[in-house]
Order: sequence, then structure tokens, then C-alpha cells
Amino acid sequence: MKIYMIQNGQIKSSKQLIDKDLLKRLFYSLKYEQDKTMIQIATEYELAIEQLEEINQGQIYRVNWQTYPVRNKGVHNPLTKHLVEIRDLLKNTNISQKDIARKFNISVSSVMAINNGKYCHNNKLSYPLRDNYQCCGNERTALSPKEVREIEEKLKNTNISMRSIATEYEIPLTTVLNLNTSQRIIKLSIAETLTCIDYPRIEE
Repeated sequence: MKIYMIQNGQIKSSKQLIDKDLLKRLFYSLKYEQDKTMIQIATEYELAIEQLEEINQGQIYRVNWQTYPVRNKGVHNPLTKHLVEIRDLLKNTNISQKDIARKFNISVSSVMAINNGKYCHNNKLSYPLRDNYQCCGNERTALSPKEVREIEEKLKNTNISMRSIATEYEIPLTTVLNLNTSQRIIKLSIAETLTCIDYPRIEE
């Protein structure tokens, strides 16, 4: 994949300046997770809002397969219009949460939050809206940085099975296994002292 950084009208190779998998997840958030504001996406990916705007316009970290701007101005949060329909799909169909998210251009995490009553809670409804959720069809192909951190915390600090985690996030079991066995580097202080999380967890 060719990745370019444009500065002062000059195109420079930026392969070493940003992780291309992270960039792909960022593009996905900009294009399809329209329930998230630009500020929310910038915060999630630890970017300055000005930098995110430049990435969105293709002014920096430009790739030759993306259409720009990735997100057009004036995008409205689909949840305000489709909340009732999303609840109905969760309660009365077997459509996967991933496919519901894609249908309305929102994040899977928002669909999960609606299902669990953490977002737009309605006291007249019982949660979760969909019990004993099972993945169906093809799993997701990308996780946001926030979701990676959530999964790592569950692997490290809970007894939730890896299969259950894979089902919850609609990802292949192998993805959870890879996160479990990899040595993930985390920041410990403002001084950026680094250490490794002391897993993998051994699952019986």
C-alpha cells in the first residue's frame, strides 16, 4: 500500500509515520461510524482535531485507494432517526449487530450499547434487548483502539471466555487468541515509561 504525506505542496512518503492498519480503522470510523463526531473520533485515536481534519481531506497520510473527503460535512447522527428501528431489529430479528451497524452507518459499539441499555435507556424495556446473542455470518474485520483496550482488560481482569468475547465483539476467535498471546505495550505514565501486560491467559 502506498501512503503519502503532503506538506507545503510536496508529496513525501509516510509509510513509517503511521501504522497502516490503524489508518484503515480510522478511515472506517470516518466513513461508516457516523454516530461518532469528529471530536469523538479524534479523542479515540489520540489525534488533534486539526490533524484528523487534514487526514479526512487527504492533506496528510493520503492513500491512493481512498476517496476524499472521507466524511462529508453536514453528516447527521443516524441514531436520532433510526433508534426505534434499531431496537426493533435487536428484539425481533437475528440480524447480526455488525449488519445492523452497517445498515445505519453507526458503530458496532453503539449497537451493543443500545442492546444493553447503556445508550438511550428506556425504562419500559427489558435489557439486554437480545438475549444469548450469537454471531452469524461474517465477522467484523476491524477493531477500534478503544475496543482493543476493552478486550485486553477483559482478558487480563475477568474470567469471561475468549469465545464469549469473540461473540460479543463479532470477531473471529483467532483475533481474541492473537490479542491474548501477544505482548501488548501500554503507557504507564506521562513520562511514557513502558511495560508489558503480564498475560497470555491460559484458558482451560
